[in-house]
Amino acid sequence: MSNINYEDIIEYFILINKDILGFSTNIKYEIEFVDVRQLSSVAKVRFFDSIMSKVFFLKTSKDQNFIMWGGCLKSEYEILKLIKKDGNYNKILNVPNPIAFIPEKDTLITEGIFAEDANAIINSAIKYNIFSDKRVISKSVVLNSGRWLRNFHTFTGLERGGFDFSPSIRWIKVRLELLKKDNAKGIDDVFCQKIVNKLVKLKKEIDKDSVILSGSHGDFCPHNILAHTDNSVSVIDFAAYSKGPIYYDILRFYNELDNQGYYFGSSYFYKTLQEDFLSSYGIKIELNSPLTQFILCQYKVAKMLNAHYLGLDWTKLFVNGVFPYYKNLSWLKTIFLKEN
Repeated sequence: MSNINYEDIIEYFILINKDILGFSTNIKYEIEFVDVRQLSSVAKVRFFDSIMSKVFFLKTSKDQNFIMWGGCLKSEYEILKLIKKDGNYNKILNVPNPIAFIPEKDTLITEGIFAEDANAIINSAIKYNIFSDKRVISKSVVLNSGRWLRNFHTFTGLERGGFDFSPSIRWIKVRLELLKKDNAKGIDDVFCQKIVNKLVKLKKEIDKDSVILSGSHGDFCPHNILAHTDNSVSVIDFAAYSKGPIYYDILRFYNELDNQGYYFGSSYFYKTLQEDFLSSYGIKIELNSPLTQFILCQYKVAKMLNAHYLGLDWTKLFVNGVFPYYKNLSWLKTIFLKEN
């Protein structure tokens, strides 16, 4: 359960900003559910009066002093406002409508979007044969996700060079240390040092002038994509938004499909979706390039940490447990340690 007092946040918001919600009479509310995450908590709240009813989502930091989270909700609010203000891109970049950011409560309020989780659509499609409507729909959703991302990167501005990968090495090193400290399977001092050494080598090999930068969603993957009945998509959760290589978003989505393919034993289906995603974005990636390997390492270490904390037991094969942990560990050993 969340220890965040949403009643207090809602009452505070109504007191200072009730006109923003669009209600003319006394406002009542009902908290329908609270989703507790690692660094944040999200509440679905229905506001209503005698005339109408509206649903909003309230996202709040669980720890306002946590340095990696500080300011992220405000940044999310700003990028959502920027998209909504643009007359052209607002029509093709479907995102939640930002209602308000309450700095005193470190809370972002957005209007609800009612659509189906793309992750659920893609994963359910594997249960049907290759000619089923489910697979056709999942393909369409993935294609539209690639187009959405390309438009988003164009909207936030494309430029070349000038990106420092050193903070990413520190980011990966911290997470490897957490795994080692918690006695995670296959992780020891030698393993961690070899990974870091390889990252330093890759960093030197990356041609910085060829790296294309843009605004990065930061967590662009199926569980942050909502599919509408016409298979168009909306994208949520911009809390990790920053400026970075376009490959951060591209490979985040690509790697997540790779993990899902492993869950269900149908790698061909997910490999096809990976190809669809890249083609709709309009890019080809070289999996053996220094840039690709560097960024994939970041995501695979993060996936392992998440899987480890969920617990490596056989009841979690199809969530984030045994399979993704060992698959990503195997990739690191194969790609990063074979030359050391």
